[in-house]
Amino acid sequence: MRKILFRGCDGTGKWHEGSLIVISVKKPVQKDVAPYKEYYIKGRHFGRVEMEVAPETIGQLVSPATKDHPDIWEGDIIEDEDGYRLEVQFDPYRHAFCLIVRCEEGTAFESLCEGYIDFMFNEGGAKVVGNIHDNPELITKPFS
Repeated sequence: MRKILFRGCDGTGKWHEGSLIVISVKKPVQKDVAPYKEYYIKGRHFGRVEMEVAPETIGQLVSPATKDHPDIWEGDIIEDEDGYRLEVQFDPYRHAFCLIVRCEEGTAFESLCEGYIDFMFNEGGAKVVGNIHDNPELITKPFS
């Protein structure tokens, strides 16, 4: 059975992993304030502390770590031995995770499966070089 975990970054830049909790907040006293949502990650380790995280940084665990590769999270940037940058992203049309391939020639989509991840890290020399939140320059700057 696949682990369903999320990670998110709090206001200090620290990443938290665990269960995602979404709370709809309504202010009964102030009628001019619209309801809004707060996002928390409840830790998966001892203590299981709930930490508020920025909603734009929330990503799901795509592939747990194996002997061949580290944890792969939605929003991670993977680079292969040829310098291709791959962004892990959820495709709502396919209802699956995919890789957005970024290279000098342009951008393309690849379906993501465990076999492909293992192949990339074993045969393709791939490595996780960052994520779109901490290292946006990896996907916004053109290749040299």
